[in-house]
Formats: sequence, structure tokens, C-alpha cells
Amino acid sequence: MSREAFSKEQSVTEVKKALSNKIDAVIKMVEKDAYHGAINKLMNDILAKMDGDPKPKDWIINSIAQVSLKRHIDWIITNIRALL
Repeated sequence: MSREAFSKEQSVTEVKKALSNKIDAVIKMVEKDAYHGAINKLMNDILAKMDGDPKPKDWIINSIAQVSLKRHIDWIITNIRALL
């Protein structure tokens, strides 16, 4: 993703690292069969940072990047739900 996709209030490096940590946490939850927790984290902690709603403050602000990432995350959520 280009730098323009990210909020200017935080450094791109910080945001990428934070998102990476959140994704790692989701992977660990799935590995431990904590599917509901993984879905919750994806929906309420990751998607919430890129949904265009000012609360909480979005980390990803480019609408094209938001749509693309949302599509990927929705696909992941659908596949995790299939494991329930």
C-alpha cells in the first residue's frame, strides 16, 4: 500500500507494525481454535480502523485501499465462520 493510504497522524511504520501485530494475534487465535475471538478482532479491532467512521480514528484513509482490505477481511471472516 502506498503511504497516501495511511493516516498522517501516525507514522506509516507504526501503523504497519500495529496492523501486523493484530493480524498475528488473529492467526494465533485461529491456531488455538478461538474462532469467535478471531472474528471479533477482525471486525472490531482491524476493520474498525479502516471503515471510514471517525470513531475509532481510521489508520487506513484511502477509500480504494479500505474497500480492498475490507473485501479480503470479509473473505477471511467467512472462512473462519465455516470452521465453527
